[in-house]
Amino acid sequence: MGHRQVGGRVPGELPDILHQLPIFEERFVILLPPNHRLVAFDEIPAAELDQEPYVSRSNCEVFEPVRKELNNRGVFLRQVFSSPRDDWVQGMIKAGLGLGFFPEFSVTDPDLVVRPLVNPSFNRTIYLTTVRGRPHSPAVGAFVQEARRRSFQPNFESTQIVAATLGPDAVSIGAALLARDAAQHGG
Repeated sequence: MGHRQVGGRVPGELPDILHQLPIFEERFVILLPPNHRLVAFDEIPAAELDQEPYVSRSNCEVFEPVRKELNNRGVFLRQVFSSPRDDWVQGMIKAGLGLGFFPEFSVTDPDLVVRPLVNPSFNRTIYLTTVRGRPHSPAVGAFVQEARRRSFQPNFESTQIVAATLGPDAVSIGAALLARDAAQHGG
């Protein structure tokens, strides 16, 4: 079996053996069931979330700092369900148990209503991750060169397909496996 040559990752601690290239910015959004009162808003001010039932993505890499910021602003969500599986969380939201906080391009259920969160808003950068010093195969080299050349503007429809196919943790797992392989094989 070959070595992994490229992966994706979200912000976080990066081992020295890896190199990352930012490829796009993604905002965090509020997911709502179609009959929720906040559907009437084009953008949802954070203050409107106070005391709302919240369905938690237990592996969300940014929610603790977000929760702290919201609490500092007097906004307190009531967590009613938590799961590491985004599809389960989206199912609970769709069933009307509460709202959710998701990366914009991780939403896979087209029946949910997506609204930007404002005042404050939150974003993350998605990175292309490679092993520092490891020669790229021709395909990976072309991919990295193209990533450096252009600005990615994710397409919501195609991202839904990729997320549904790969699963919610594919990017983080891919980066972790890339780092592990690099460490095991000396880069």
